[in-house]
Amino acid sequence: MKELCVLIVNYNSKDYTAELIRNLKESSFEDFDIFVFDNNSKEDLSRLDRLKGINLVKSDKNLGLTGGVNKALNHIKSKYVLLLNPDIQIDKNCVGELLSLIKKEKQEQERAQNFSETKKTKELELKQEINKLKSEKKDIISSDVNEIKLKCIEDKKLGLSY
Repeated sequence: MKELCVLIVNYNSKDYTAELIRNLKESSFEDFDIFVFDNNSKEDLSRLDRLKGINLVKSDKNLGLTGGVNKALNHIKSKYVLLLNPDIQIDKNCVGELLSLIKKEKQEQERAQNFSETKKTKELELKQEINKLKSEKKDIISSDVNEIKLKCIEDKKLGLSY
Protein backbone atom coordinates (compact mmCIF):
# COMPACT_ATOMS: atom_id res chain seq x y z
CA MET A 1 0.00 0.00 0.00
CA LYS A 2 1.30 3.40 -0.96
CA GLU A 3 0.84 6.58 1.02
CA LEU A 4 -1.20 8.25 -1.74
CA CYS A 5 -3.95 6.96 -3.99
CA VAL A 6 -5.35 8.93 -6.91
CA LEU A 7 -9.06 8.23 -7.24
CA ILE A 8 -10.94 8.74 -10.50
CA VAL A 9 -14.69 8.17 -10.66
CA ASN A 10 -15.52 7.27 -14.25
CA TYR A 11 -18.91 7.43 -15.94
CA ASN A 12 -18.99 7.12 -19.72
CA SER A 13 -15.66 8.94 -19.96
CA LYS A 14 -13.20 6.14 -20.67
CA ASP A 15 -11.16 8.21 -23.15
CA TYR A 16 -10.72 11.09 -20.70
CA THR A 17 -9.96 8.64 -17.90
CA ALA A 18 -7.37 6.79 -20.00
CA GLU A 19 -5.73 10.11 -20.97
CA LEU A 20 -5.62 11.24 -17.32
CA ILE A 21 -4.05 7.93 -16.31
CA ARG A 22 -1.42 8.32 -19.05
CA ASN A 23 -0.84 11.86 -17.78
CA LEU A 24 -0.47 10.60 -14.18
CA LYS A 25 2.03 7.96 -15.22
CA GLU A 26 4.21 10.73 -16.67
CA SER A 27 4.27 12.43 -13.27
CA SER A 28 7.63 13.20 -11.69
CA PHE A 29 6.24 11.72 -8.46
CA GLU A 30 5.65 8.00 -8.95
CA ASP A 31 4.91 6.61 -5.50
CA PHE A 32 1.10 6.46 -5.69
CA ASP A 33 -1.66 4.07 -6.64
CA ILE A 34 -4.34 4.78 -9.21
CA PHE A 35 -7.87 3.64 -8.44
CA VAL A 36 -10.67 3.96 -10.99
CA PHE A 37 -14.24 3.44 -9.88
CA ASP A 38 -16.58 2.99 -12.82
CA ASN A 39 -20.11 4.14 -12.10
CA ASN A 40 -21.90 1.61 -14.36
CA SER A 41 -20.80 3.15 -17.66
CA LYS A 42 -22.64 2.05 -20.77
CA GLU A 43 -19.47 2.11 -22.86
CA ASP A 44 -16.89 -0.60 -23.52
CA LEU A 45 -14.25 -0.42 -20.76
CA SER A 46 -11.75 -2.79 -22.35
CA ARG A 47 -9.37 0.13 -22.90
CA LEU A 48 -9.29 0.75 -19.15
CA ASP A 49 -9.11 -2.98 -18.40
CA ARG A 50 -5.90 -3.22 -20.42
CA LEU A 51 -4.12 -0.43 -18.54
CA LYS A 52 -1.40 -1.67 -16.24
CA GLY A 53 -0.81 -0.36 -12.73
CA ILE A 54 -4.37 0.67 -11.96
CA ASN A 55 -7.10 -0.80 -9.83
CA LEU A 56 -10.43 -0.75 -11.68
CA VAL A 57 -13.67 -1.52 -9.87
CA LYS A 58 -16.93 -1.61 -11.80
CA SER A 59 -20.24 -0.86 -10.13
CA ASP A 60 -23.42 -2.58 -11.27
CA LYS A 61 -25.35 0.67 -10.78
CA ASN A 62 -24.69 4.37 -11.06
CA LEU A 63 -24.16 5.71 -7.54
CA GLY A 64 -23.47 9.29 -8.60
CA LEU A 65 -20.20 11.02 -7.88
CA THR A 66 -20.52 11.07 -4.09
CA GLY A 67 -21.77 7.48 -3.93
CA GLY A 68 -18.95 6.38 -6.23
CA VAL A 69 -16.34 8.16 -4.12
CA ASN A 70 -17.71 6.67 -0.90
CA LYS A 71 -17.83 3.16 -2.39
CA ALA A 72 -14.29 3.53 -3.75
CA LEU A 73 -12.98 4.73 -0.38
CA ASN A 74 -14.05 1.37 1.06
CA HIS A 75 -11.40 -0.24 -1.20
CA ILE A 76 -8.61 2.31 -0.66
CA LYS A 77 -6.24 1.90 2.29
CA SER A 78 -3.83 4.75 1.52
CA LYS A 79 -3.24 7.50 4.04
CA TYR A 80 -4.07 10.18 1.47
CA VAL A 81 -6.51 10.20 -1.45
CA LEU A 82 -6.41 12.66 -4.33
CA LEU A 83 -9.78 12.81 -6.11
CA LEU A 84 -9.52 13.85 -9.74
CA ASN A 85 -12.21 14.28 -12.37
CA PRO A 86 -11.49 12.26 -15.54
CA ASP A 87 -11.55 15.28 -17.86
CA ILE A 88 -8.55 17.13 -16.46
CA GLN A 89 -4.87 17.14 -17.28
CA ILE A 90 -2.26 17.76 -14.61
CA ASP A 91 1.25 19.16 -14.58
CA LYS A 92 3.94 16.51 -14.14
CA ASN A 93 4.91 17.98 -10.73
CA CYS A 94 1.33 18.37 -9.48
CA VAL A 95 0.93 15.13 -7.51
CA GLY A 96 4.24 15.43 -5.65
CA GLU A 97 3.67 19.11 -4.87
CA LEU A 98 0.14 18.45 -3.59
CA LEU A 99 1.35 15.65 -1.34
CA SER A 100 4.15 17.88 0.00
CA LEU A 101 1.62 20.63 0.75
CA ILE A 102 -0.68 18.17 2.52
CA LYS A 103 2.18 16.87 4.66
CA LYS A 104 3.36 20.40 5.46
CA GLU A 105 -0.18 21.41 6.46
CA LYS A 106 -0.48 18.31 8.64
CA GLN A 107 2.82 19.13 10.38
CA GLU A 108 1.64 22.70 10.99
CA GLN A 109 -1.64 21.41 12.42
CA GLU A 110 0.26 19.04 14.72
CA ARG A 111 2.52 21.89 15.87
CA ALA A 112 -0.52 24.07 16.53
CA GLN A 113 -2.18 21.20 18.40
CA ASN A 114 0.97 20.65 20.50
CA PHE A 115 1.23 24.38 21.19
CA SER A 116 -2.42 24.46 22.23
CA GLU A 117 -2.00 21.45 24.50
CA THR A 118 1.18 22.92 26.00
CA LYS A 119 -0.59 26.23 26.56
CA LYS A 120 -3.52 24.47 28.26
CA THR A 121 -1.11 22.50 30.45
CA LYS A 122 0.77 25.67 31.41
CA GLU A 123 -2.52 27.46 32.16
CA LEU A 124 -3.63 24.58 34.36
CA GLU A 125 -0.27 24.53 36.16
CA LEU A 126 -0.49 28.29 36.68
CA LYS A 127 -4.05 28.03 38.06
CA GLN A 128 -2.92 25.28 40.42
CA GLU A 129 0.02 27.40 41.59
CA ILE A 130 -2.27 30.41 42.14
CA ASN A 131 -4.71 28.28 44.13
CA LYS A 132 -1.81 26.90 46.18
CA LEU A 133 -0.54 30.43 46.90
CA LYS A 134 -4.05 31.58 47.82
CA SER A 135 -4.37 28.62 50.17
CA GLU A 136 -0.98 29.35 51.73
CA LYS A 137 -1.96 33.03 52.12
CA LYS A 138 -5.15 32.02 53.93
CA ASP A 139 -3.09 29.76 56.21
CA ILE A 140 -0.67 32.61 56.96
CA ILE A 141 -3.49 35.08 57.66
CA SER A 142 -5.29 32.50 59.78
CA SER A 143 -2.05 31.78 61.64
CA ASP A 144 -1.41 35.51 62.21
CA VAL A 145 -4.97 36.03 63.51
CA ASN A 146 -4.57 33.10 65.89
CA GLU A 147 -1.26 34.50 67.14
CA ILE A 148 -2.89 37.88 67.78
CA LYS A 149 -5.77 36.23 69.63
CA LEU A 150 -3.31 34.25 71.74
CA LYS A 151 -1.33 37.41 72.45
CA CYS A 152 -4.51 39.23 73.54
CA ILE A 153 -5.50 36.34 75.82
CA GLU A 154 -2.02 36.28 77.38
CA ASP A 155 -2.08 40.07 77.83
CA LYS A 156 -5.51 39.90 79.51
CA LYS A 157 -4.21 37.25 81.87
CA LEU A 158 -1.37 39.54 82.74
CA GLY A 159 -3.89 42.37 83.28
CA LEU A 160 -2.70 44.39 80.32
CA SER A 161 -5.23 46.38 78.36
CA TYR A 162 -4.92 48.48 75.25
